[in-house]
Amino acid sequence: MIVAAVANSVRKAARELEGVELRGLDERLDDVEFLVPQWGQVPDLAAMPALKVVQVLSAGTDWIDEHVPEGVTLCNGRGARDIPVAEWIVGALLGAATGLLASARDRRWEHRPPAEVHGSRVLIVGHGSIGRAAEERLSALGATVIGIGRGEMAQLAGRVAWADVVVNLVPLTEASRHVFDADVFAAMRDDALFVNAGRGGTVDQEALLAELRAPRLRAVLDVTDPEPLPEDHPLWSAPGTLAITSHHAGDSHEADARAVALAVDQLRTYVAGGPLRNVVQLGWEA
Repeated sequence: MIVAAVANSVRKAARELEGVELRGLDERLDDVEFLVPQWGQVPDLAAMPALKVVQVLSAGTDWIDEHVPEGVTLCNGRGARDIPVAEWIVGALLGAATGLLASARDRRWEHRPPAEVHGSRVLIVGHGSIGRAAEERLSALGATVIGIGRGEMAQLAGRVAWADVVVNLVPLTEASRHVFDADVFAAMRDDALFVNAGRGGTVDQEALLAELRAPRLRAVLDVTDPEPLPEDHPLWSAPGTLAITSHHAGDSHEADARAVALAVDQLRTYVAGGPLRNVVQLGWEA
């Protein structure tokens, strides 16, 4: 009998699985082999000697990476949250281009001719499954989209100069921390839009803030550093900040259900001795 400690949503969905003893995260953990934690809540994994697999419900794993003991397999929720994040990105571009975001913020009657997403040049940095989903939707609107991954990060400043819109989907690792720095932002075109649905820690926040205060650049952000962003943080009121959401782009009810279904399928596969999906390697790939 395999012992699994899982989040409540997964426990309900997995109750029919055979060959598994399901426990809550607040129960005995020393003999647990398969763990599905709540996002942002990390048990003492070093005190779990039987642990073999950690399956998270999120696409990003930066919140748990450093806690996973050597020899334990870490799997993420890649694929489950592609749709809402891609739609959030499309919404950010449409809101910026049409003037909806600026008008919602400024609340004054002023003629502002809209721009068009059609014909715009979009650079997606971090071209994994979410990036490809965003590209599909933006291409359907007539945008020209280029995606780049880890192998092209050394040329990031040169690549952003081409784009009207830069979308950040880079996961946070030590290698990617502050990869969007002052040099990268300085290389972006005047009035370019920076869209961050990746991780706040990949951005030098002070460098971005300087550009938004000017305001030479515009931004729509789902992630910041720190999180939650304090109410008095100057990023909220910078003239170039069009909108900030509270790191919820991927958290639709449908995405949560897909993440739970993935975790249950992974547990079923583990019980059967099959190969697991979405195994996380150190560093980042796209």
